[in-house]
Amino acid sequence: MDIAIRVVDDRDSCHDVEQLQQQIWGFDSGEVVPYHQLMTAARWGGTLLVAYDGDKPVGFAYGFGGLDQGRPVLCSHMLGVLPEYRSRQVGYRLKMAQRDLARQAGYHRMVWTFDPLEARNAYLNLHKLGAFVEKYSVNHYGEMRDQLNRGLPSDRLLADWRFGPGDEPRPPMPAGAHAPPVLKPAAGGGGGARPGPLDQNLLGAEPVLRAGGAAHT
Repeated sequence: MDIAIRVVDDRDSCHDVEQLQQQIWGFDSGEVVPYHQLMTAARWGGTLLVAYDGDKPVGFAYGFGGLDQGRPVLCSHMLGVLPEYRSRQVGYRLKMAQRDLARQAGYHRMVWTFDPLEARNAYLNLHKLGAFVEKYSVNHYGEMRDQLNRGLPSDRLLADWRFGPGDEPRPPMPAGAHAPPVLKPAAGGGGGARPGPLDQNLLGAEPVLRAGGAAHT
């Protein structure tokens, strides 16, 4: 059965998104974005899309409106897909549908954060969507308590996706091409690789930023 992407703002669908947050990240009930906030944001300048396999909710994308230096921007706060559906392009379709909805609402730019060591997320955000990265934030959220991220540092890259008039999508990096490493690998506490110091001189120097070291999937 095909996966259907629906734009929602009703109470039942927002309850579906509450449950998806618990299933995907392992949030307890006190940490999920509550249904009433989802409803309010979706109805007043935000976006909420849910992917359904028949009647089963399998993923969602949630964003709210913000400002950057006085200009409107959509903050794409959450994108989540159930593990068994992550090889079916659901996240990509949700993000593209969110972009189309953002355009209809008058946004020309979308921003969000993602884990620099999650290879799947980096491939989606940088290669498939063509977003840029201009900032690396150390321990961005502090200590996180969900089951997926508990005990891990919350370093994040800030993705910046522009799709206004005159904004050309960044072409995919050619196969075999290499960009200079902006994040140099350093030894982790357990002997593994983790991002090292950020080379500020390379930010913006190349169309693609590459994080050195091992990627955790």
